[in-house]
Amino acid sequence: MENKKIPIGQSDFKTVVTERYYIDKTLYIKEVIDADTSLLATRPRRFGKTLNMTMLKYFYDIREDHRALFKGLKIETEEGGKYMEKCGKYPVIYLTFKDLKSLEWKEMCESFSTTVCNAVQDFQHIFDSWSKEGKTPFKSIEVEILTRFFTNSPKLSDFQHVLRYLCKILSQHYGQKAVILIDEYDTPVIASYSNGYYKEMINLMKDFLGGGLKDNIYLEKGVLTGITRVAKESMFSGLNNFDVFSILDAKMSDKFGFTQAEVDTFLSDYGLFHTREEVKLWYDSYQFGEIDIYNPWSVLNFVDKGGKNFSTFWANSSDNALIQEVMFNKEASIRNHLEDLIQGKWLKIRLEENLAFGELYRNVDAVWNLLLFGGYLTYRNIESEYGVSYCEVKIPNIEISSIFRRFIMQWVEAPIQHAGHEDMLQALLTGQIGIFKKIFQRFVEAVFSYHDTAGDMPEKFYHAFFLGLMVKLEAQYHIFSNKEIGYGRADICLVPRKDKQKIGIIIELKSPDKADKETLTMGLQIAEKQIITRNYAAVMKEYEIPNFVALAISVQGKKSMVKEVNLPIK
Repeated sequence: MENKKIPIGQSDFKTVVTERYYIDKTLYIKEVIDADTSLLATRPRRFGKTLNMTMLKYFYDIREDHRALFKGLKIETEEGGKYMEKCGKYPVIYLTFKDLKSLEWKEMCESFSTTVCNAVQDFQHIFDSWSKEGKTPFKSIEVEILTRFFTNSPKLSDFQHVLRYLCKILSQHYGQKAVILIDEYDTPVIASYSNGYYKEMINLMKDFLGGGLKDNIYLEKGVLTGITRVAKESMFSGLNNFDVFSILDAKMSDKFGFTQAEVDTFLSDYGLFHTREEVKLWYDSYQFGEIDIYNPWSVLNFVDKGGKNFSTFWANSSDNALIQEVMFNKEASIRNHLEDLIQGKWLKIRLEENLAFGELYRNVDAVWNLLLFGGYLTYRNIESEYGVSYCEVKIPNIEISSIFRRFIMQWVEAPIQHAGHEDMLQALLTGQIGIFKKIFQRFVEAVFSYHDTAGDMPEKFYHAFFLGLMVKLEAQYHIFSNKEIGYGRADICLVPRKDKQKIGIIIELKSPDKADKETLTMGLQIAEKQIITRNYAAVMKEYEIPNFVALAISVQGKKSMVKEVNLPIK
């Protein structure tokens, strides 16, 4: 049997299940039904949230019989078909905010209003039929507010009431309480933070969600998805009967993203099981609850490309602007930890599920948690110390490591279109060390002046900076960071991948500490000594590279020194 098309860019459940390859996640319906409360499920972007939400829409929707869509899927026979009894029994209000990313508050208001008006107008015929018959079960103020949504002219104050009034219409018309589904609820919040109207957006969303989810007697269940839960004290304050299921929870842990068994079957179905181990290295190792999860978007794209291209598919699909901005901001930056992250080390952070966007520029814990819940890190070992939760985090796989390296490169390149970056690398790779020294010194001064790093920075920061400079060389060179060589670990080694006649590069980097009265010269001497005594040139012998240069580099604030170290292969 010919395999179905891969559902790239398609997140409508009906289309996917009837026309595309579908990995069965229908037991998510069971989780939602069994939940005693309304709920928010948080996962990174492109991890299947919208597909699951449209699945819920088709399952619950009373207006059309969609039972055939679930034939042969897990939910159909779960507990003897118990859950299918609820299929097609409830009116559904479905909203998606995934495209609400306006740069200005006025534009956001218009987009938000249009989205909500369209949802309300789907049911206008019910209201109109009651009006014609003179049976409208509404107060005059309720009629006024709903009419403004029908005519695309709501006031900001109307959003506090619209979901409740719409639930009332549906409940009285169908004789069943309504289900509210809101996909990517936090997209407009993230956009508002990046573009300067955060307080206004929070107030609007707080009124909108509170009016629909708090003490609504016409509500059967509300389900929201997003990346994270915005802090309790703002948007969700006052909401009772509401639970959050995040990447930290065992419940629902396998309902977003792909498990190992699902990936194995998927690869086998398309004749790509032989790529299993490399797929694991590139796209696996997300921890959701107690389950190991693959990035579904990347796996789908890999298979869609015939298994011929390992690439950073997920990075190309996500809006990384906020992530990059907070990673390198001056007050709450994680840039001093980038080198450890790129090396795959675990770092301990304070854990906070409720993200306070207002803290992103002041509190490094908020930055770490945005990276974790946004899908850029994975976690282990959650523990509590004096009532405060902590965990360890690291980069999960090769794809995300590549993304971090790209972030560094973009951060480095921001101020230096004319600072000689390309010329400097070209001089290095062709062995013109005299030219490299001159350009490098100008380059460091220009870049670190721009980024306000004139003071002493940890050596790890400069190490990560150098790795960022060299991201563009990954196709031509193996770029080793702290690789065990000879009798130690060399900071950075560039080893030609295919053309062994190209020049190999060994770099040992030091950042002398002014507090200990260390000078640039002292740093240079220490770097040179390590290259010689620890036999870092052994890496070139191992890869059969006859031509190489070894550089000792010392950087302190905006000042730098470079020395070529002549070193024979032992």
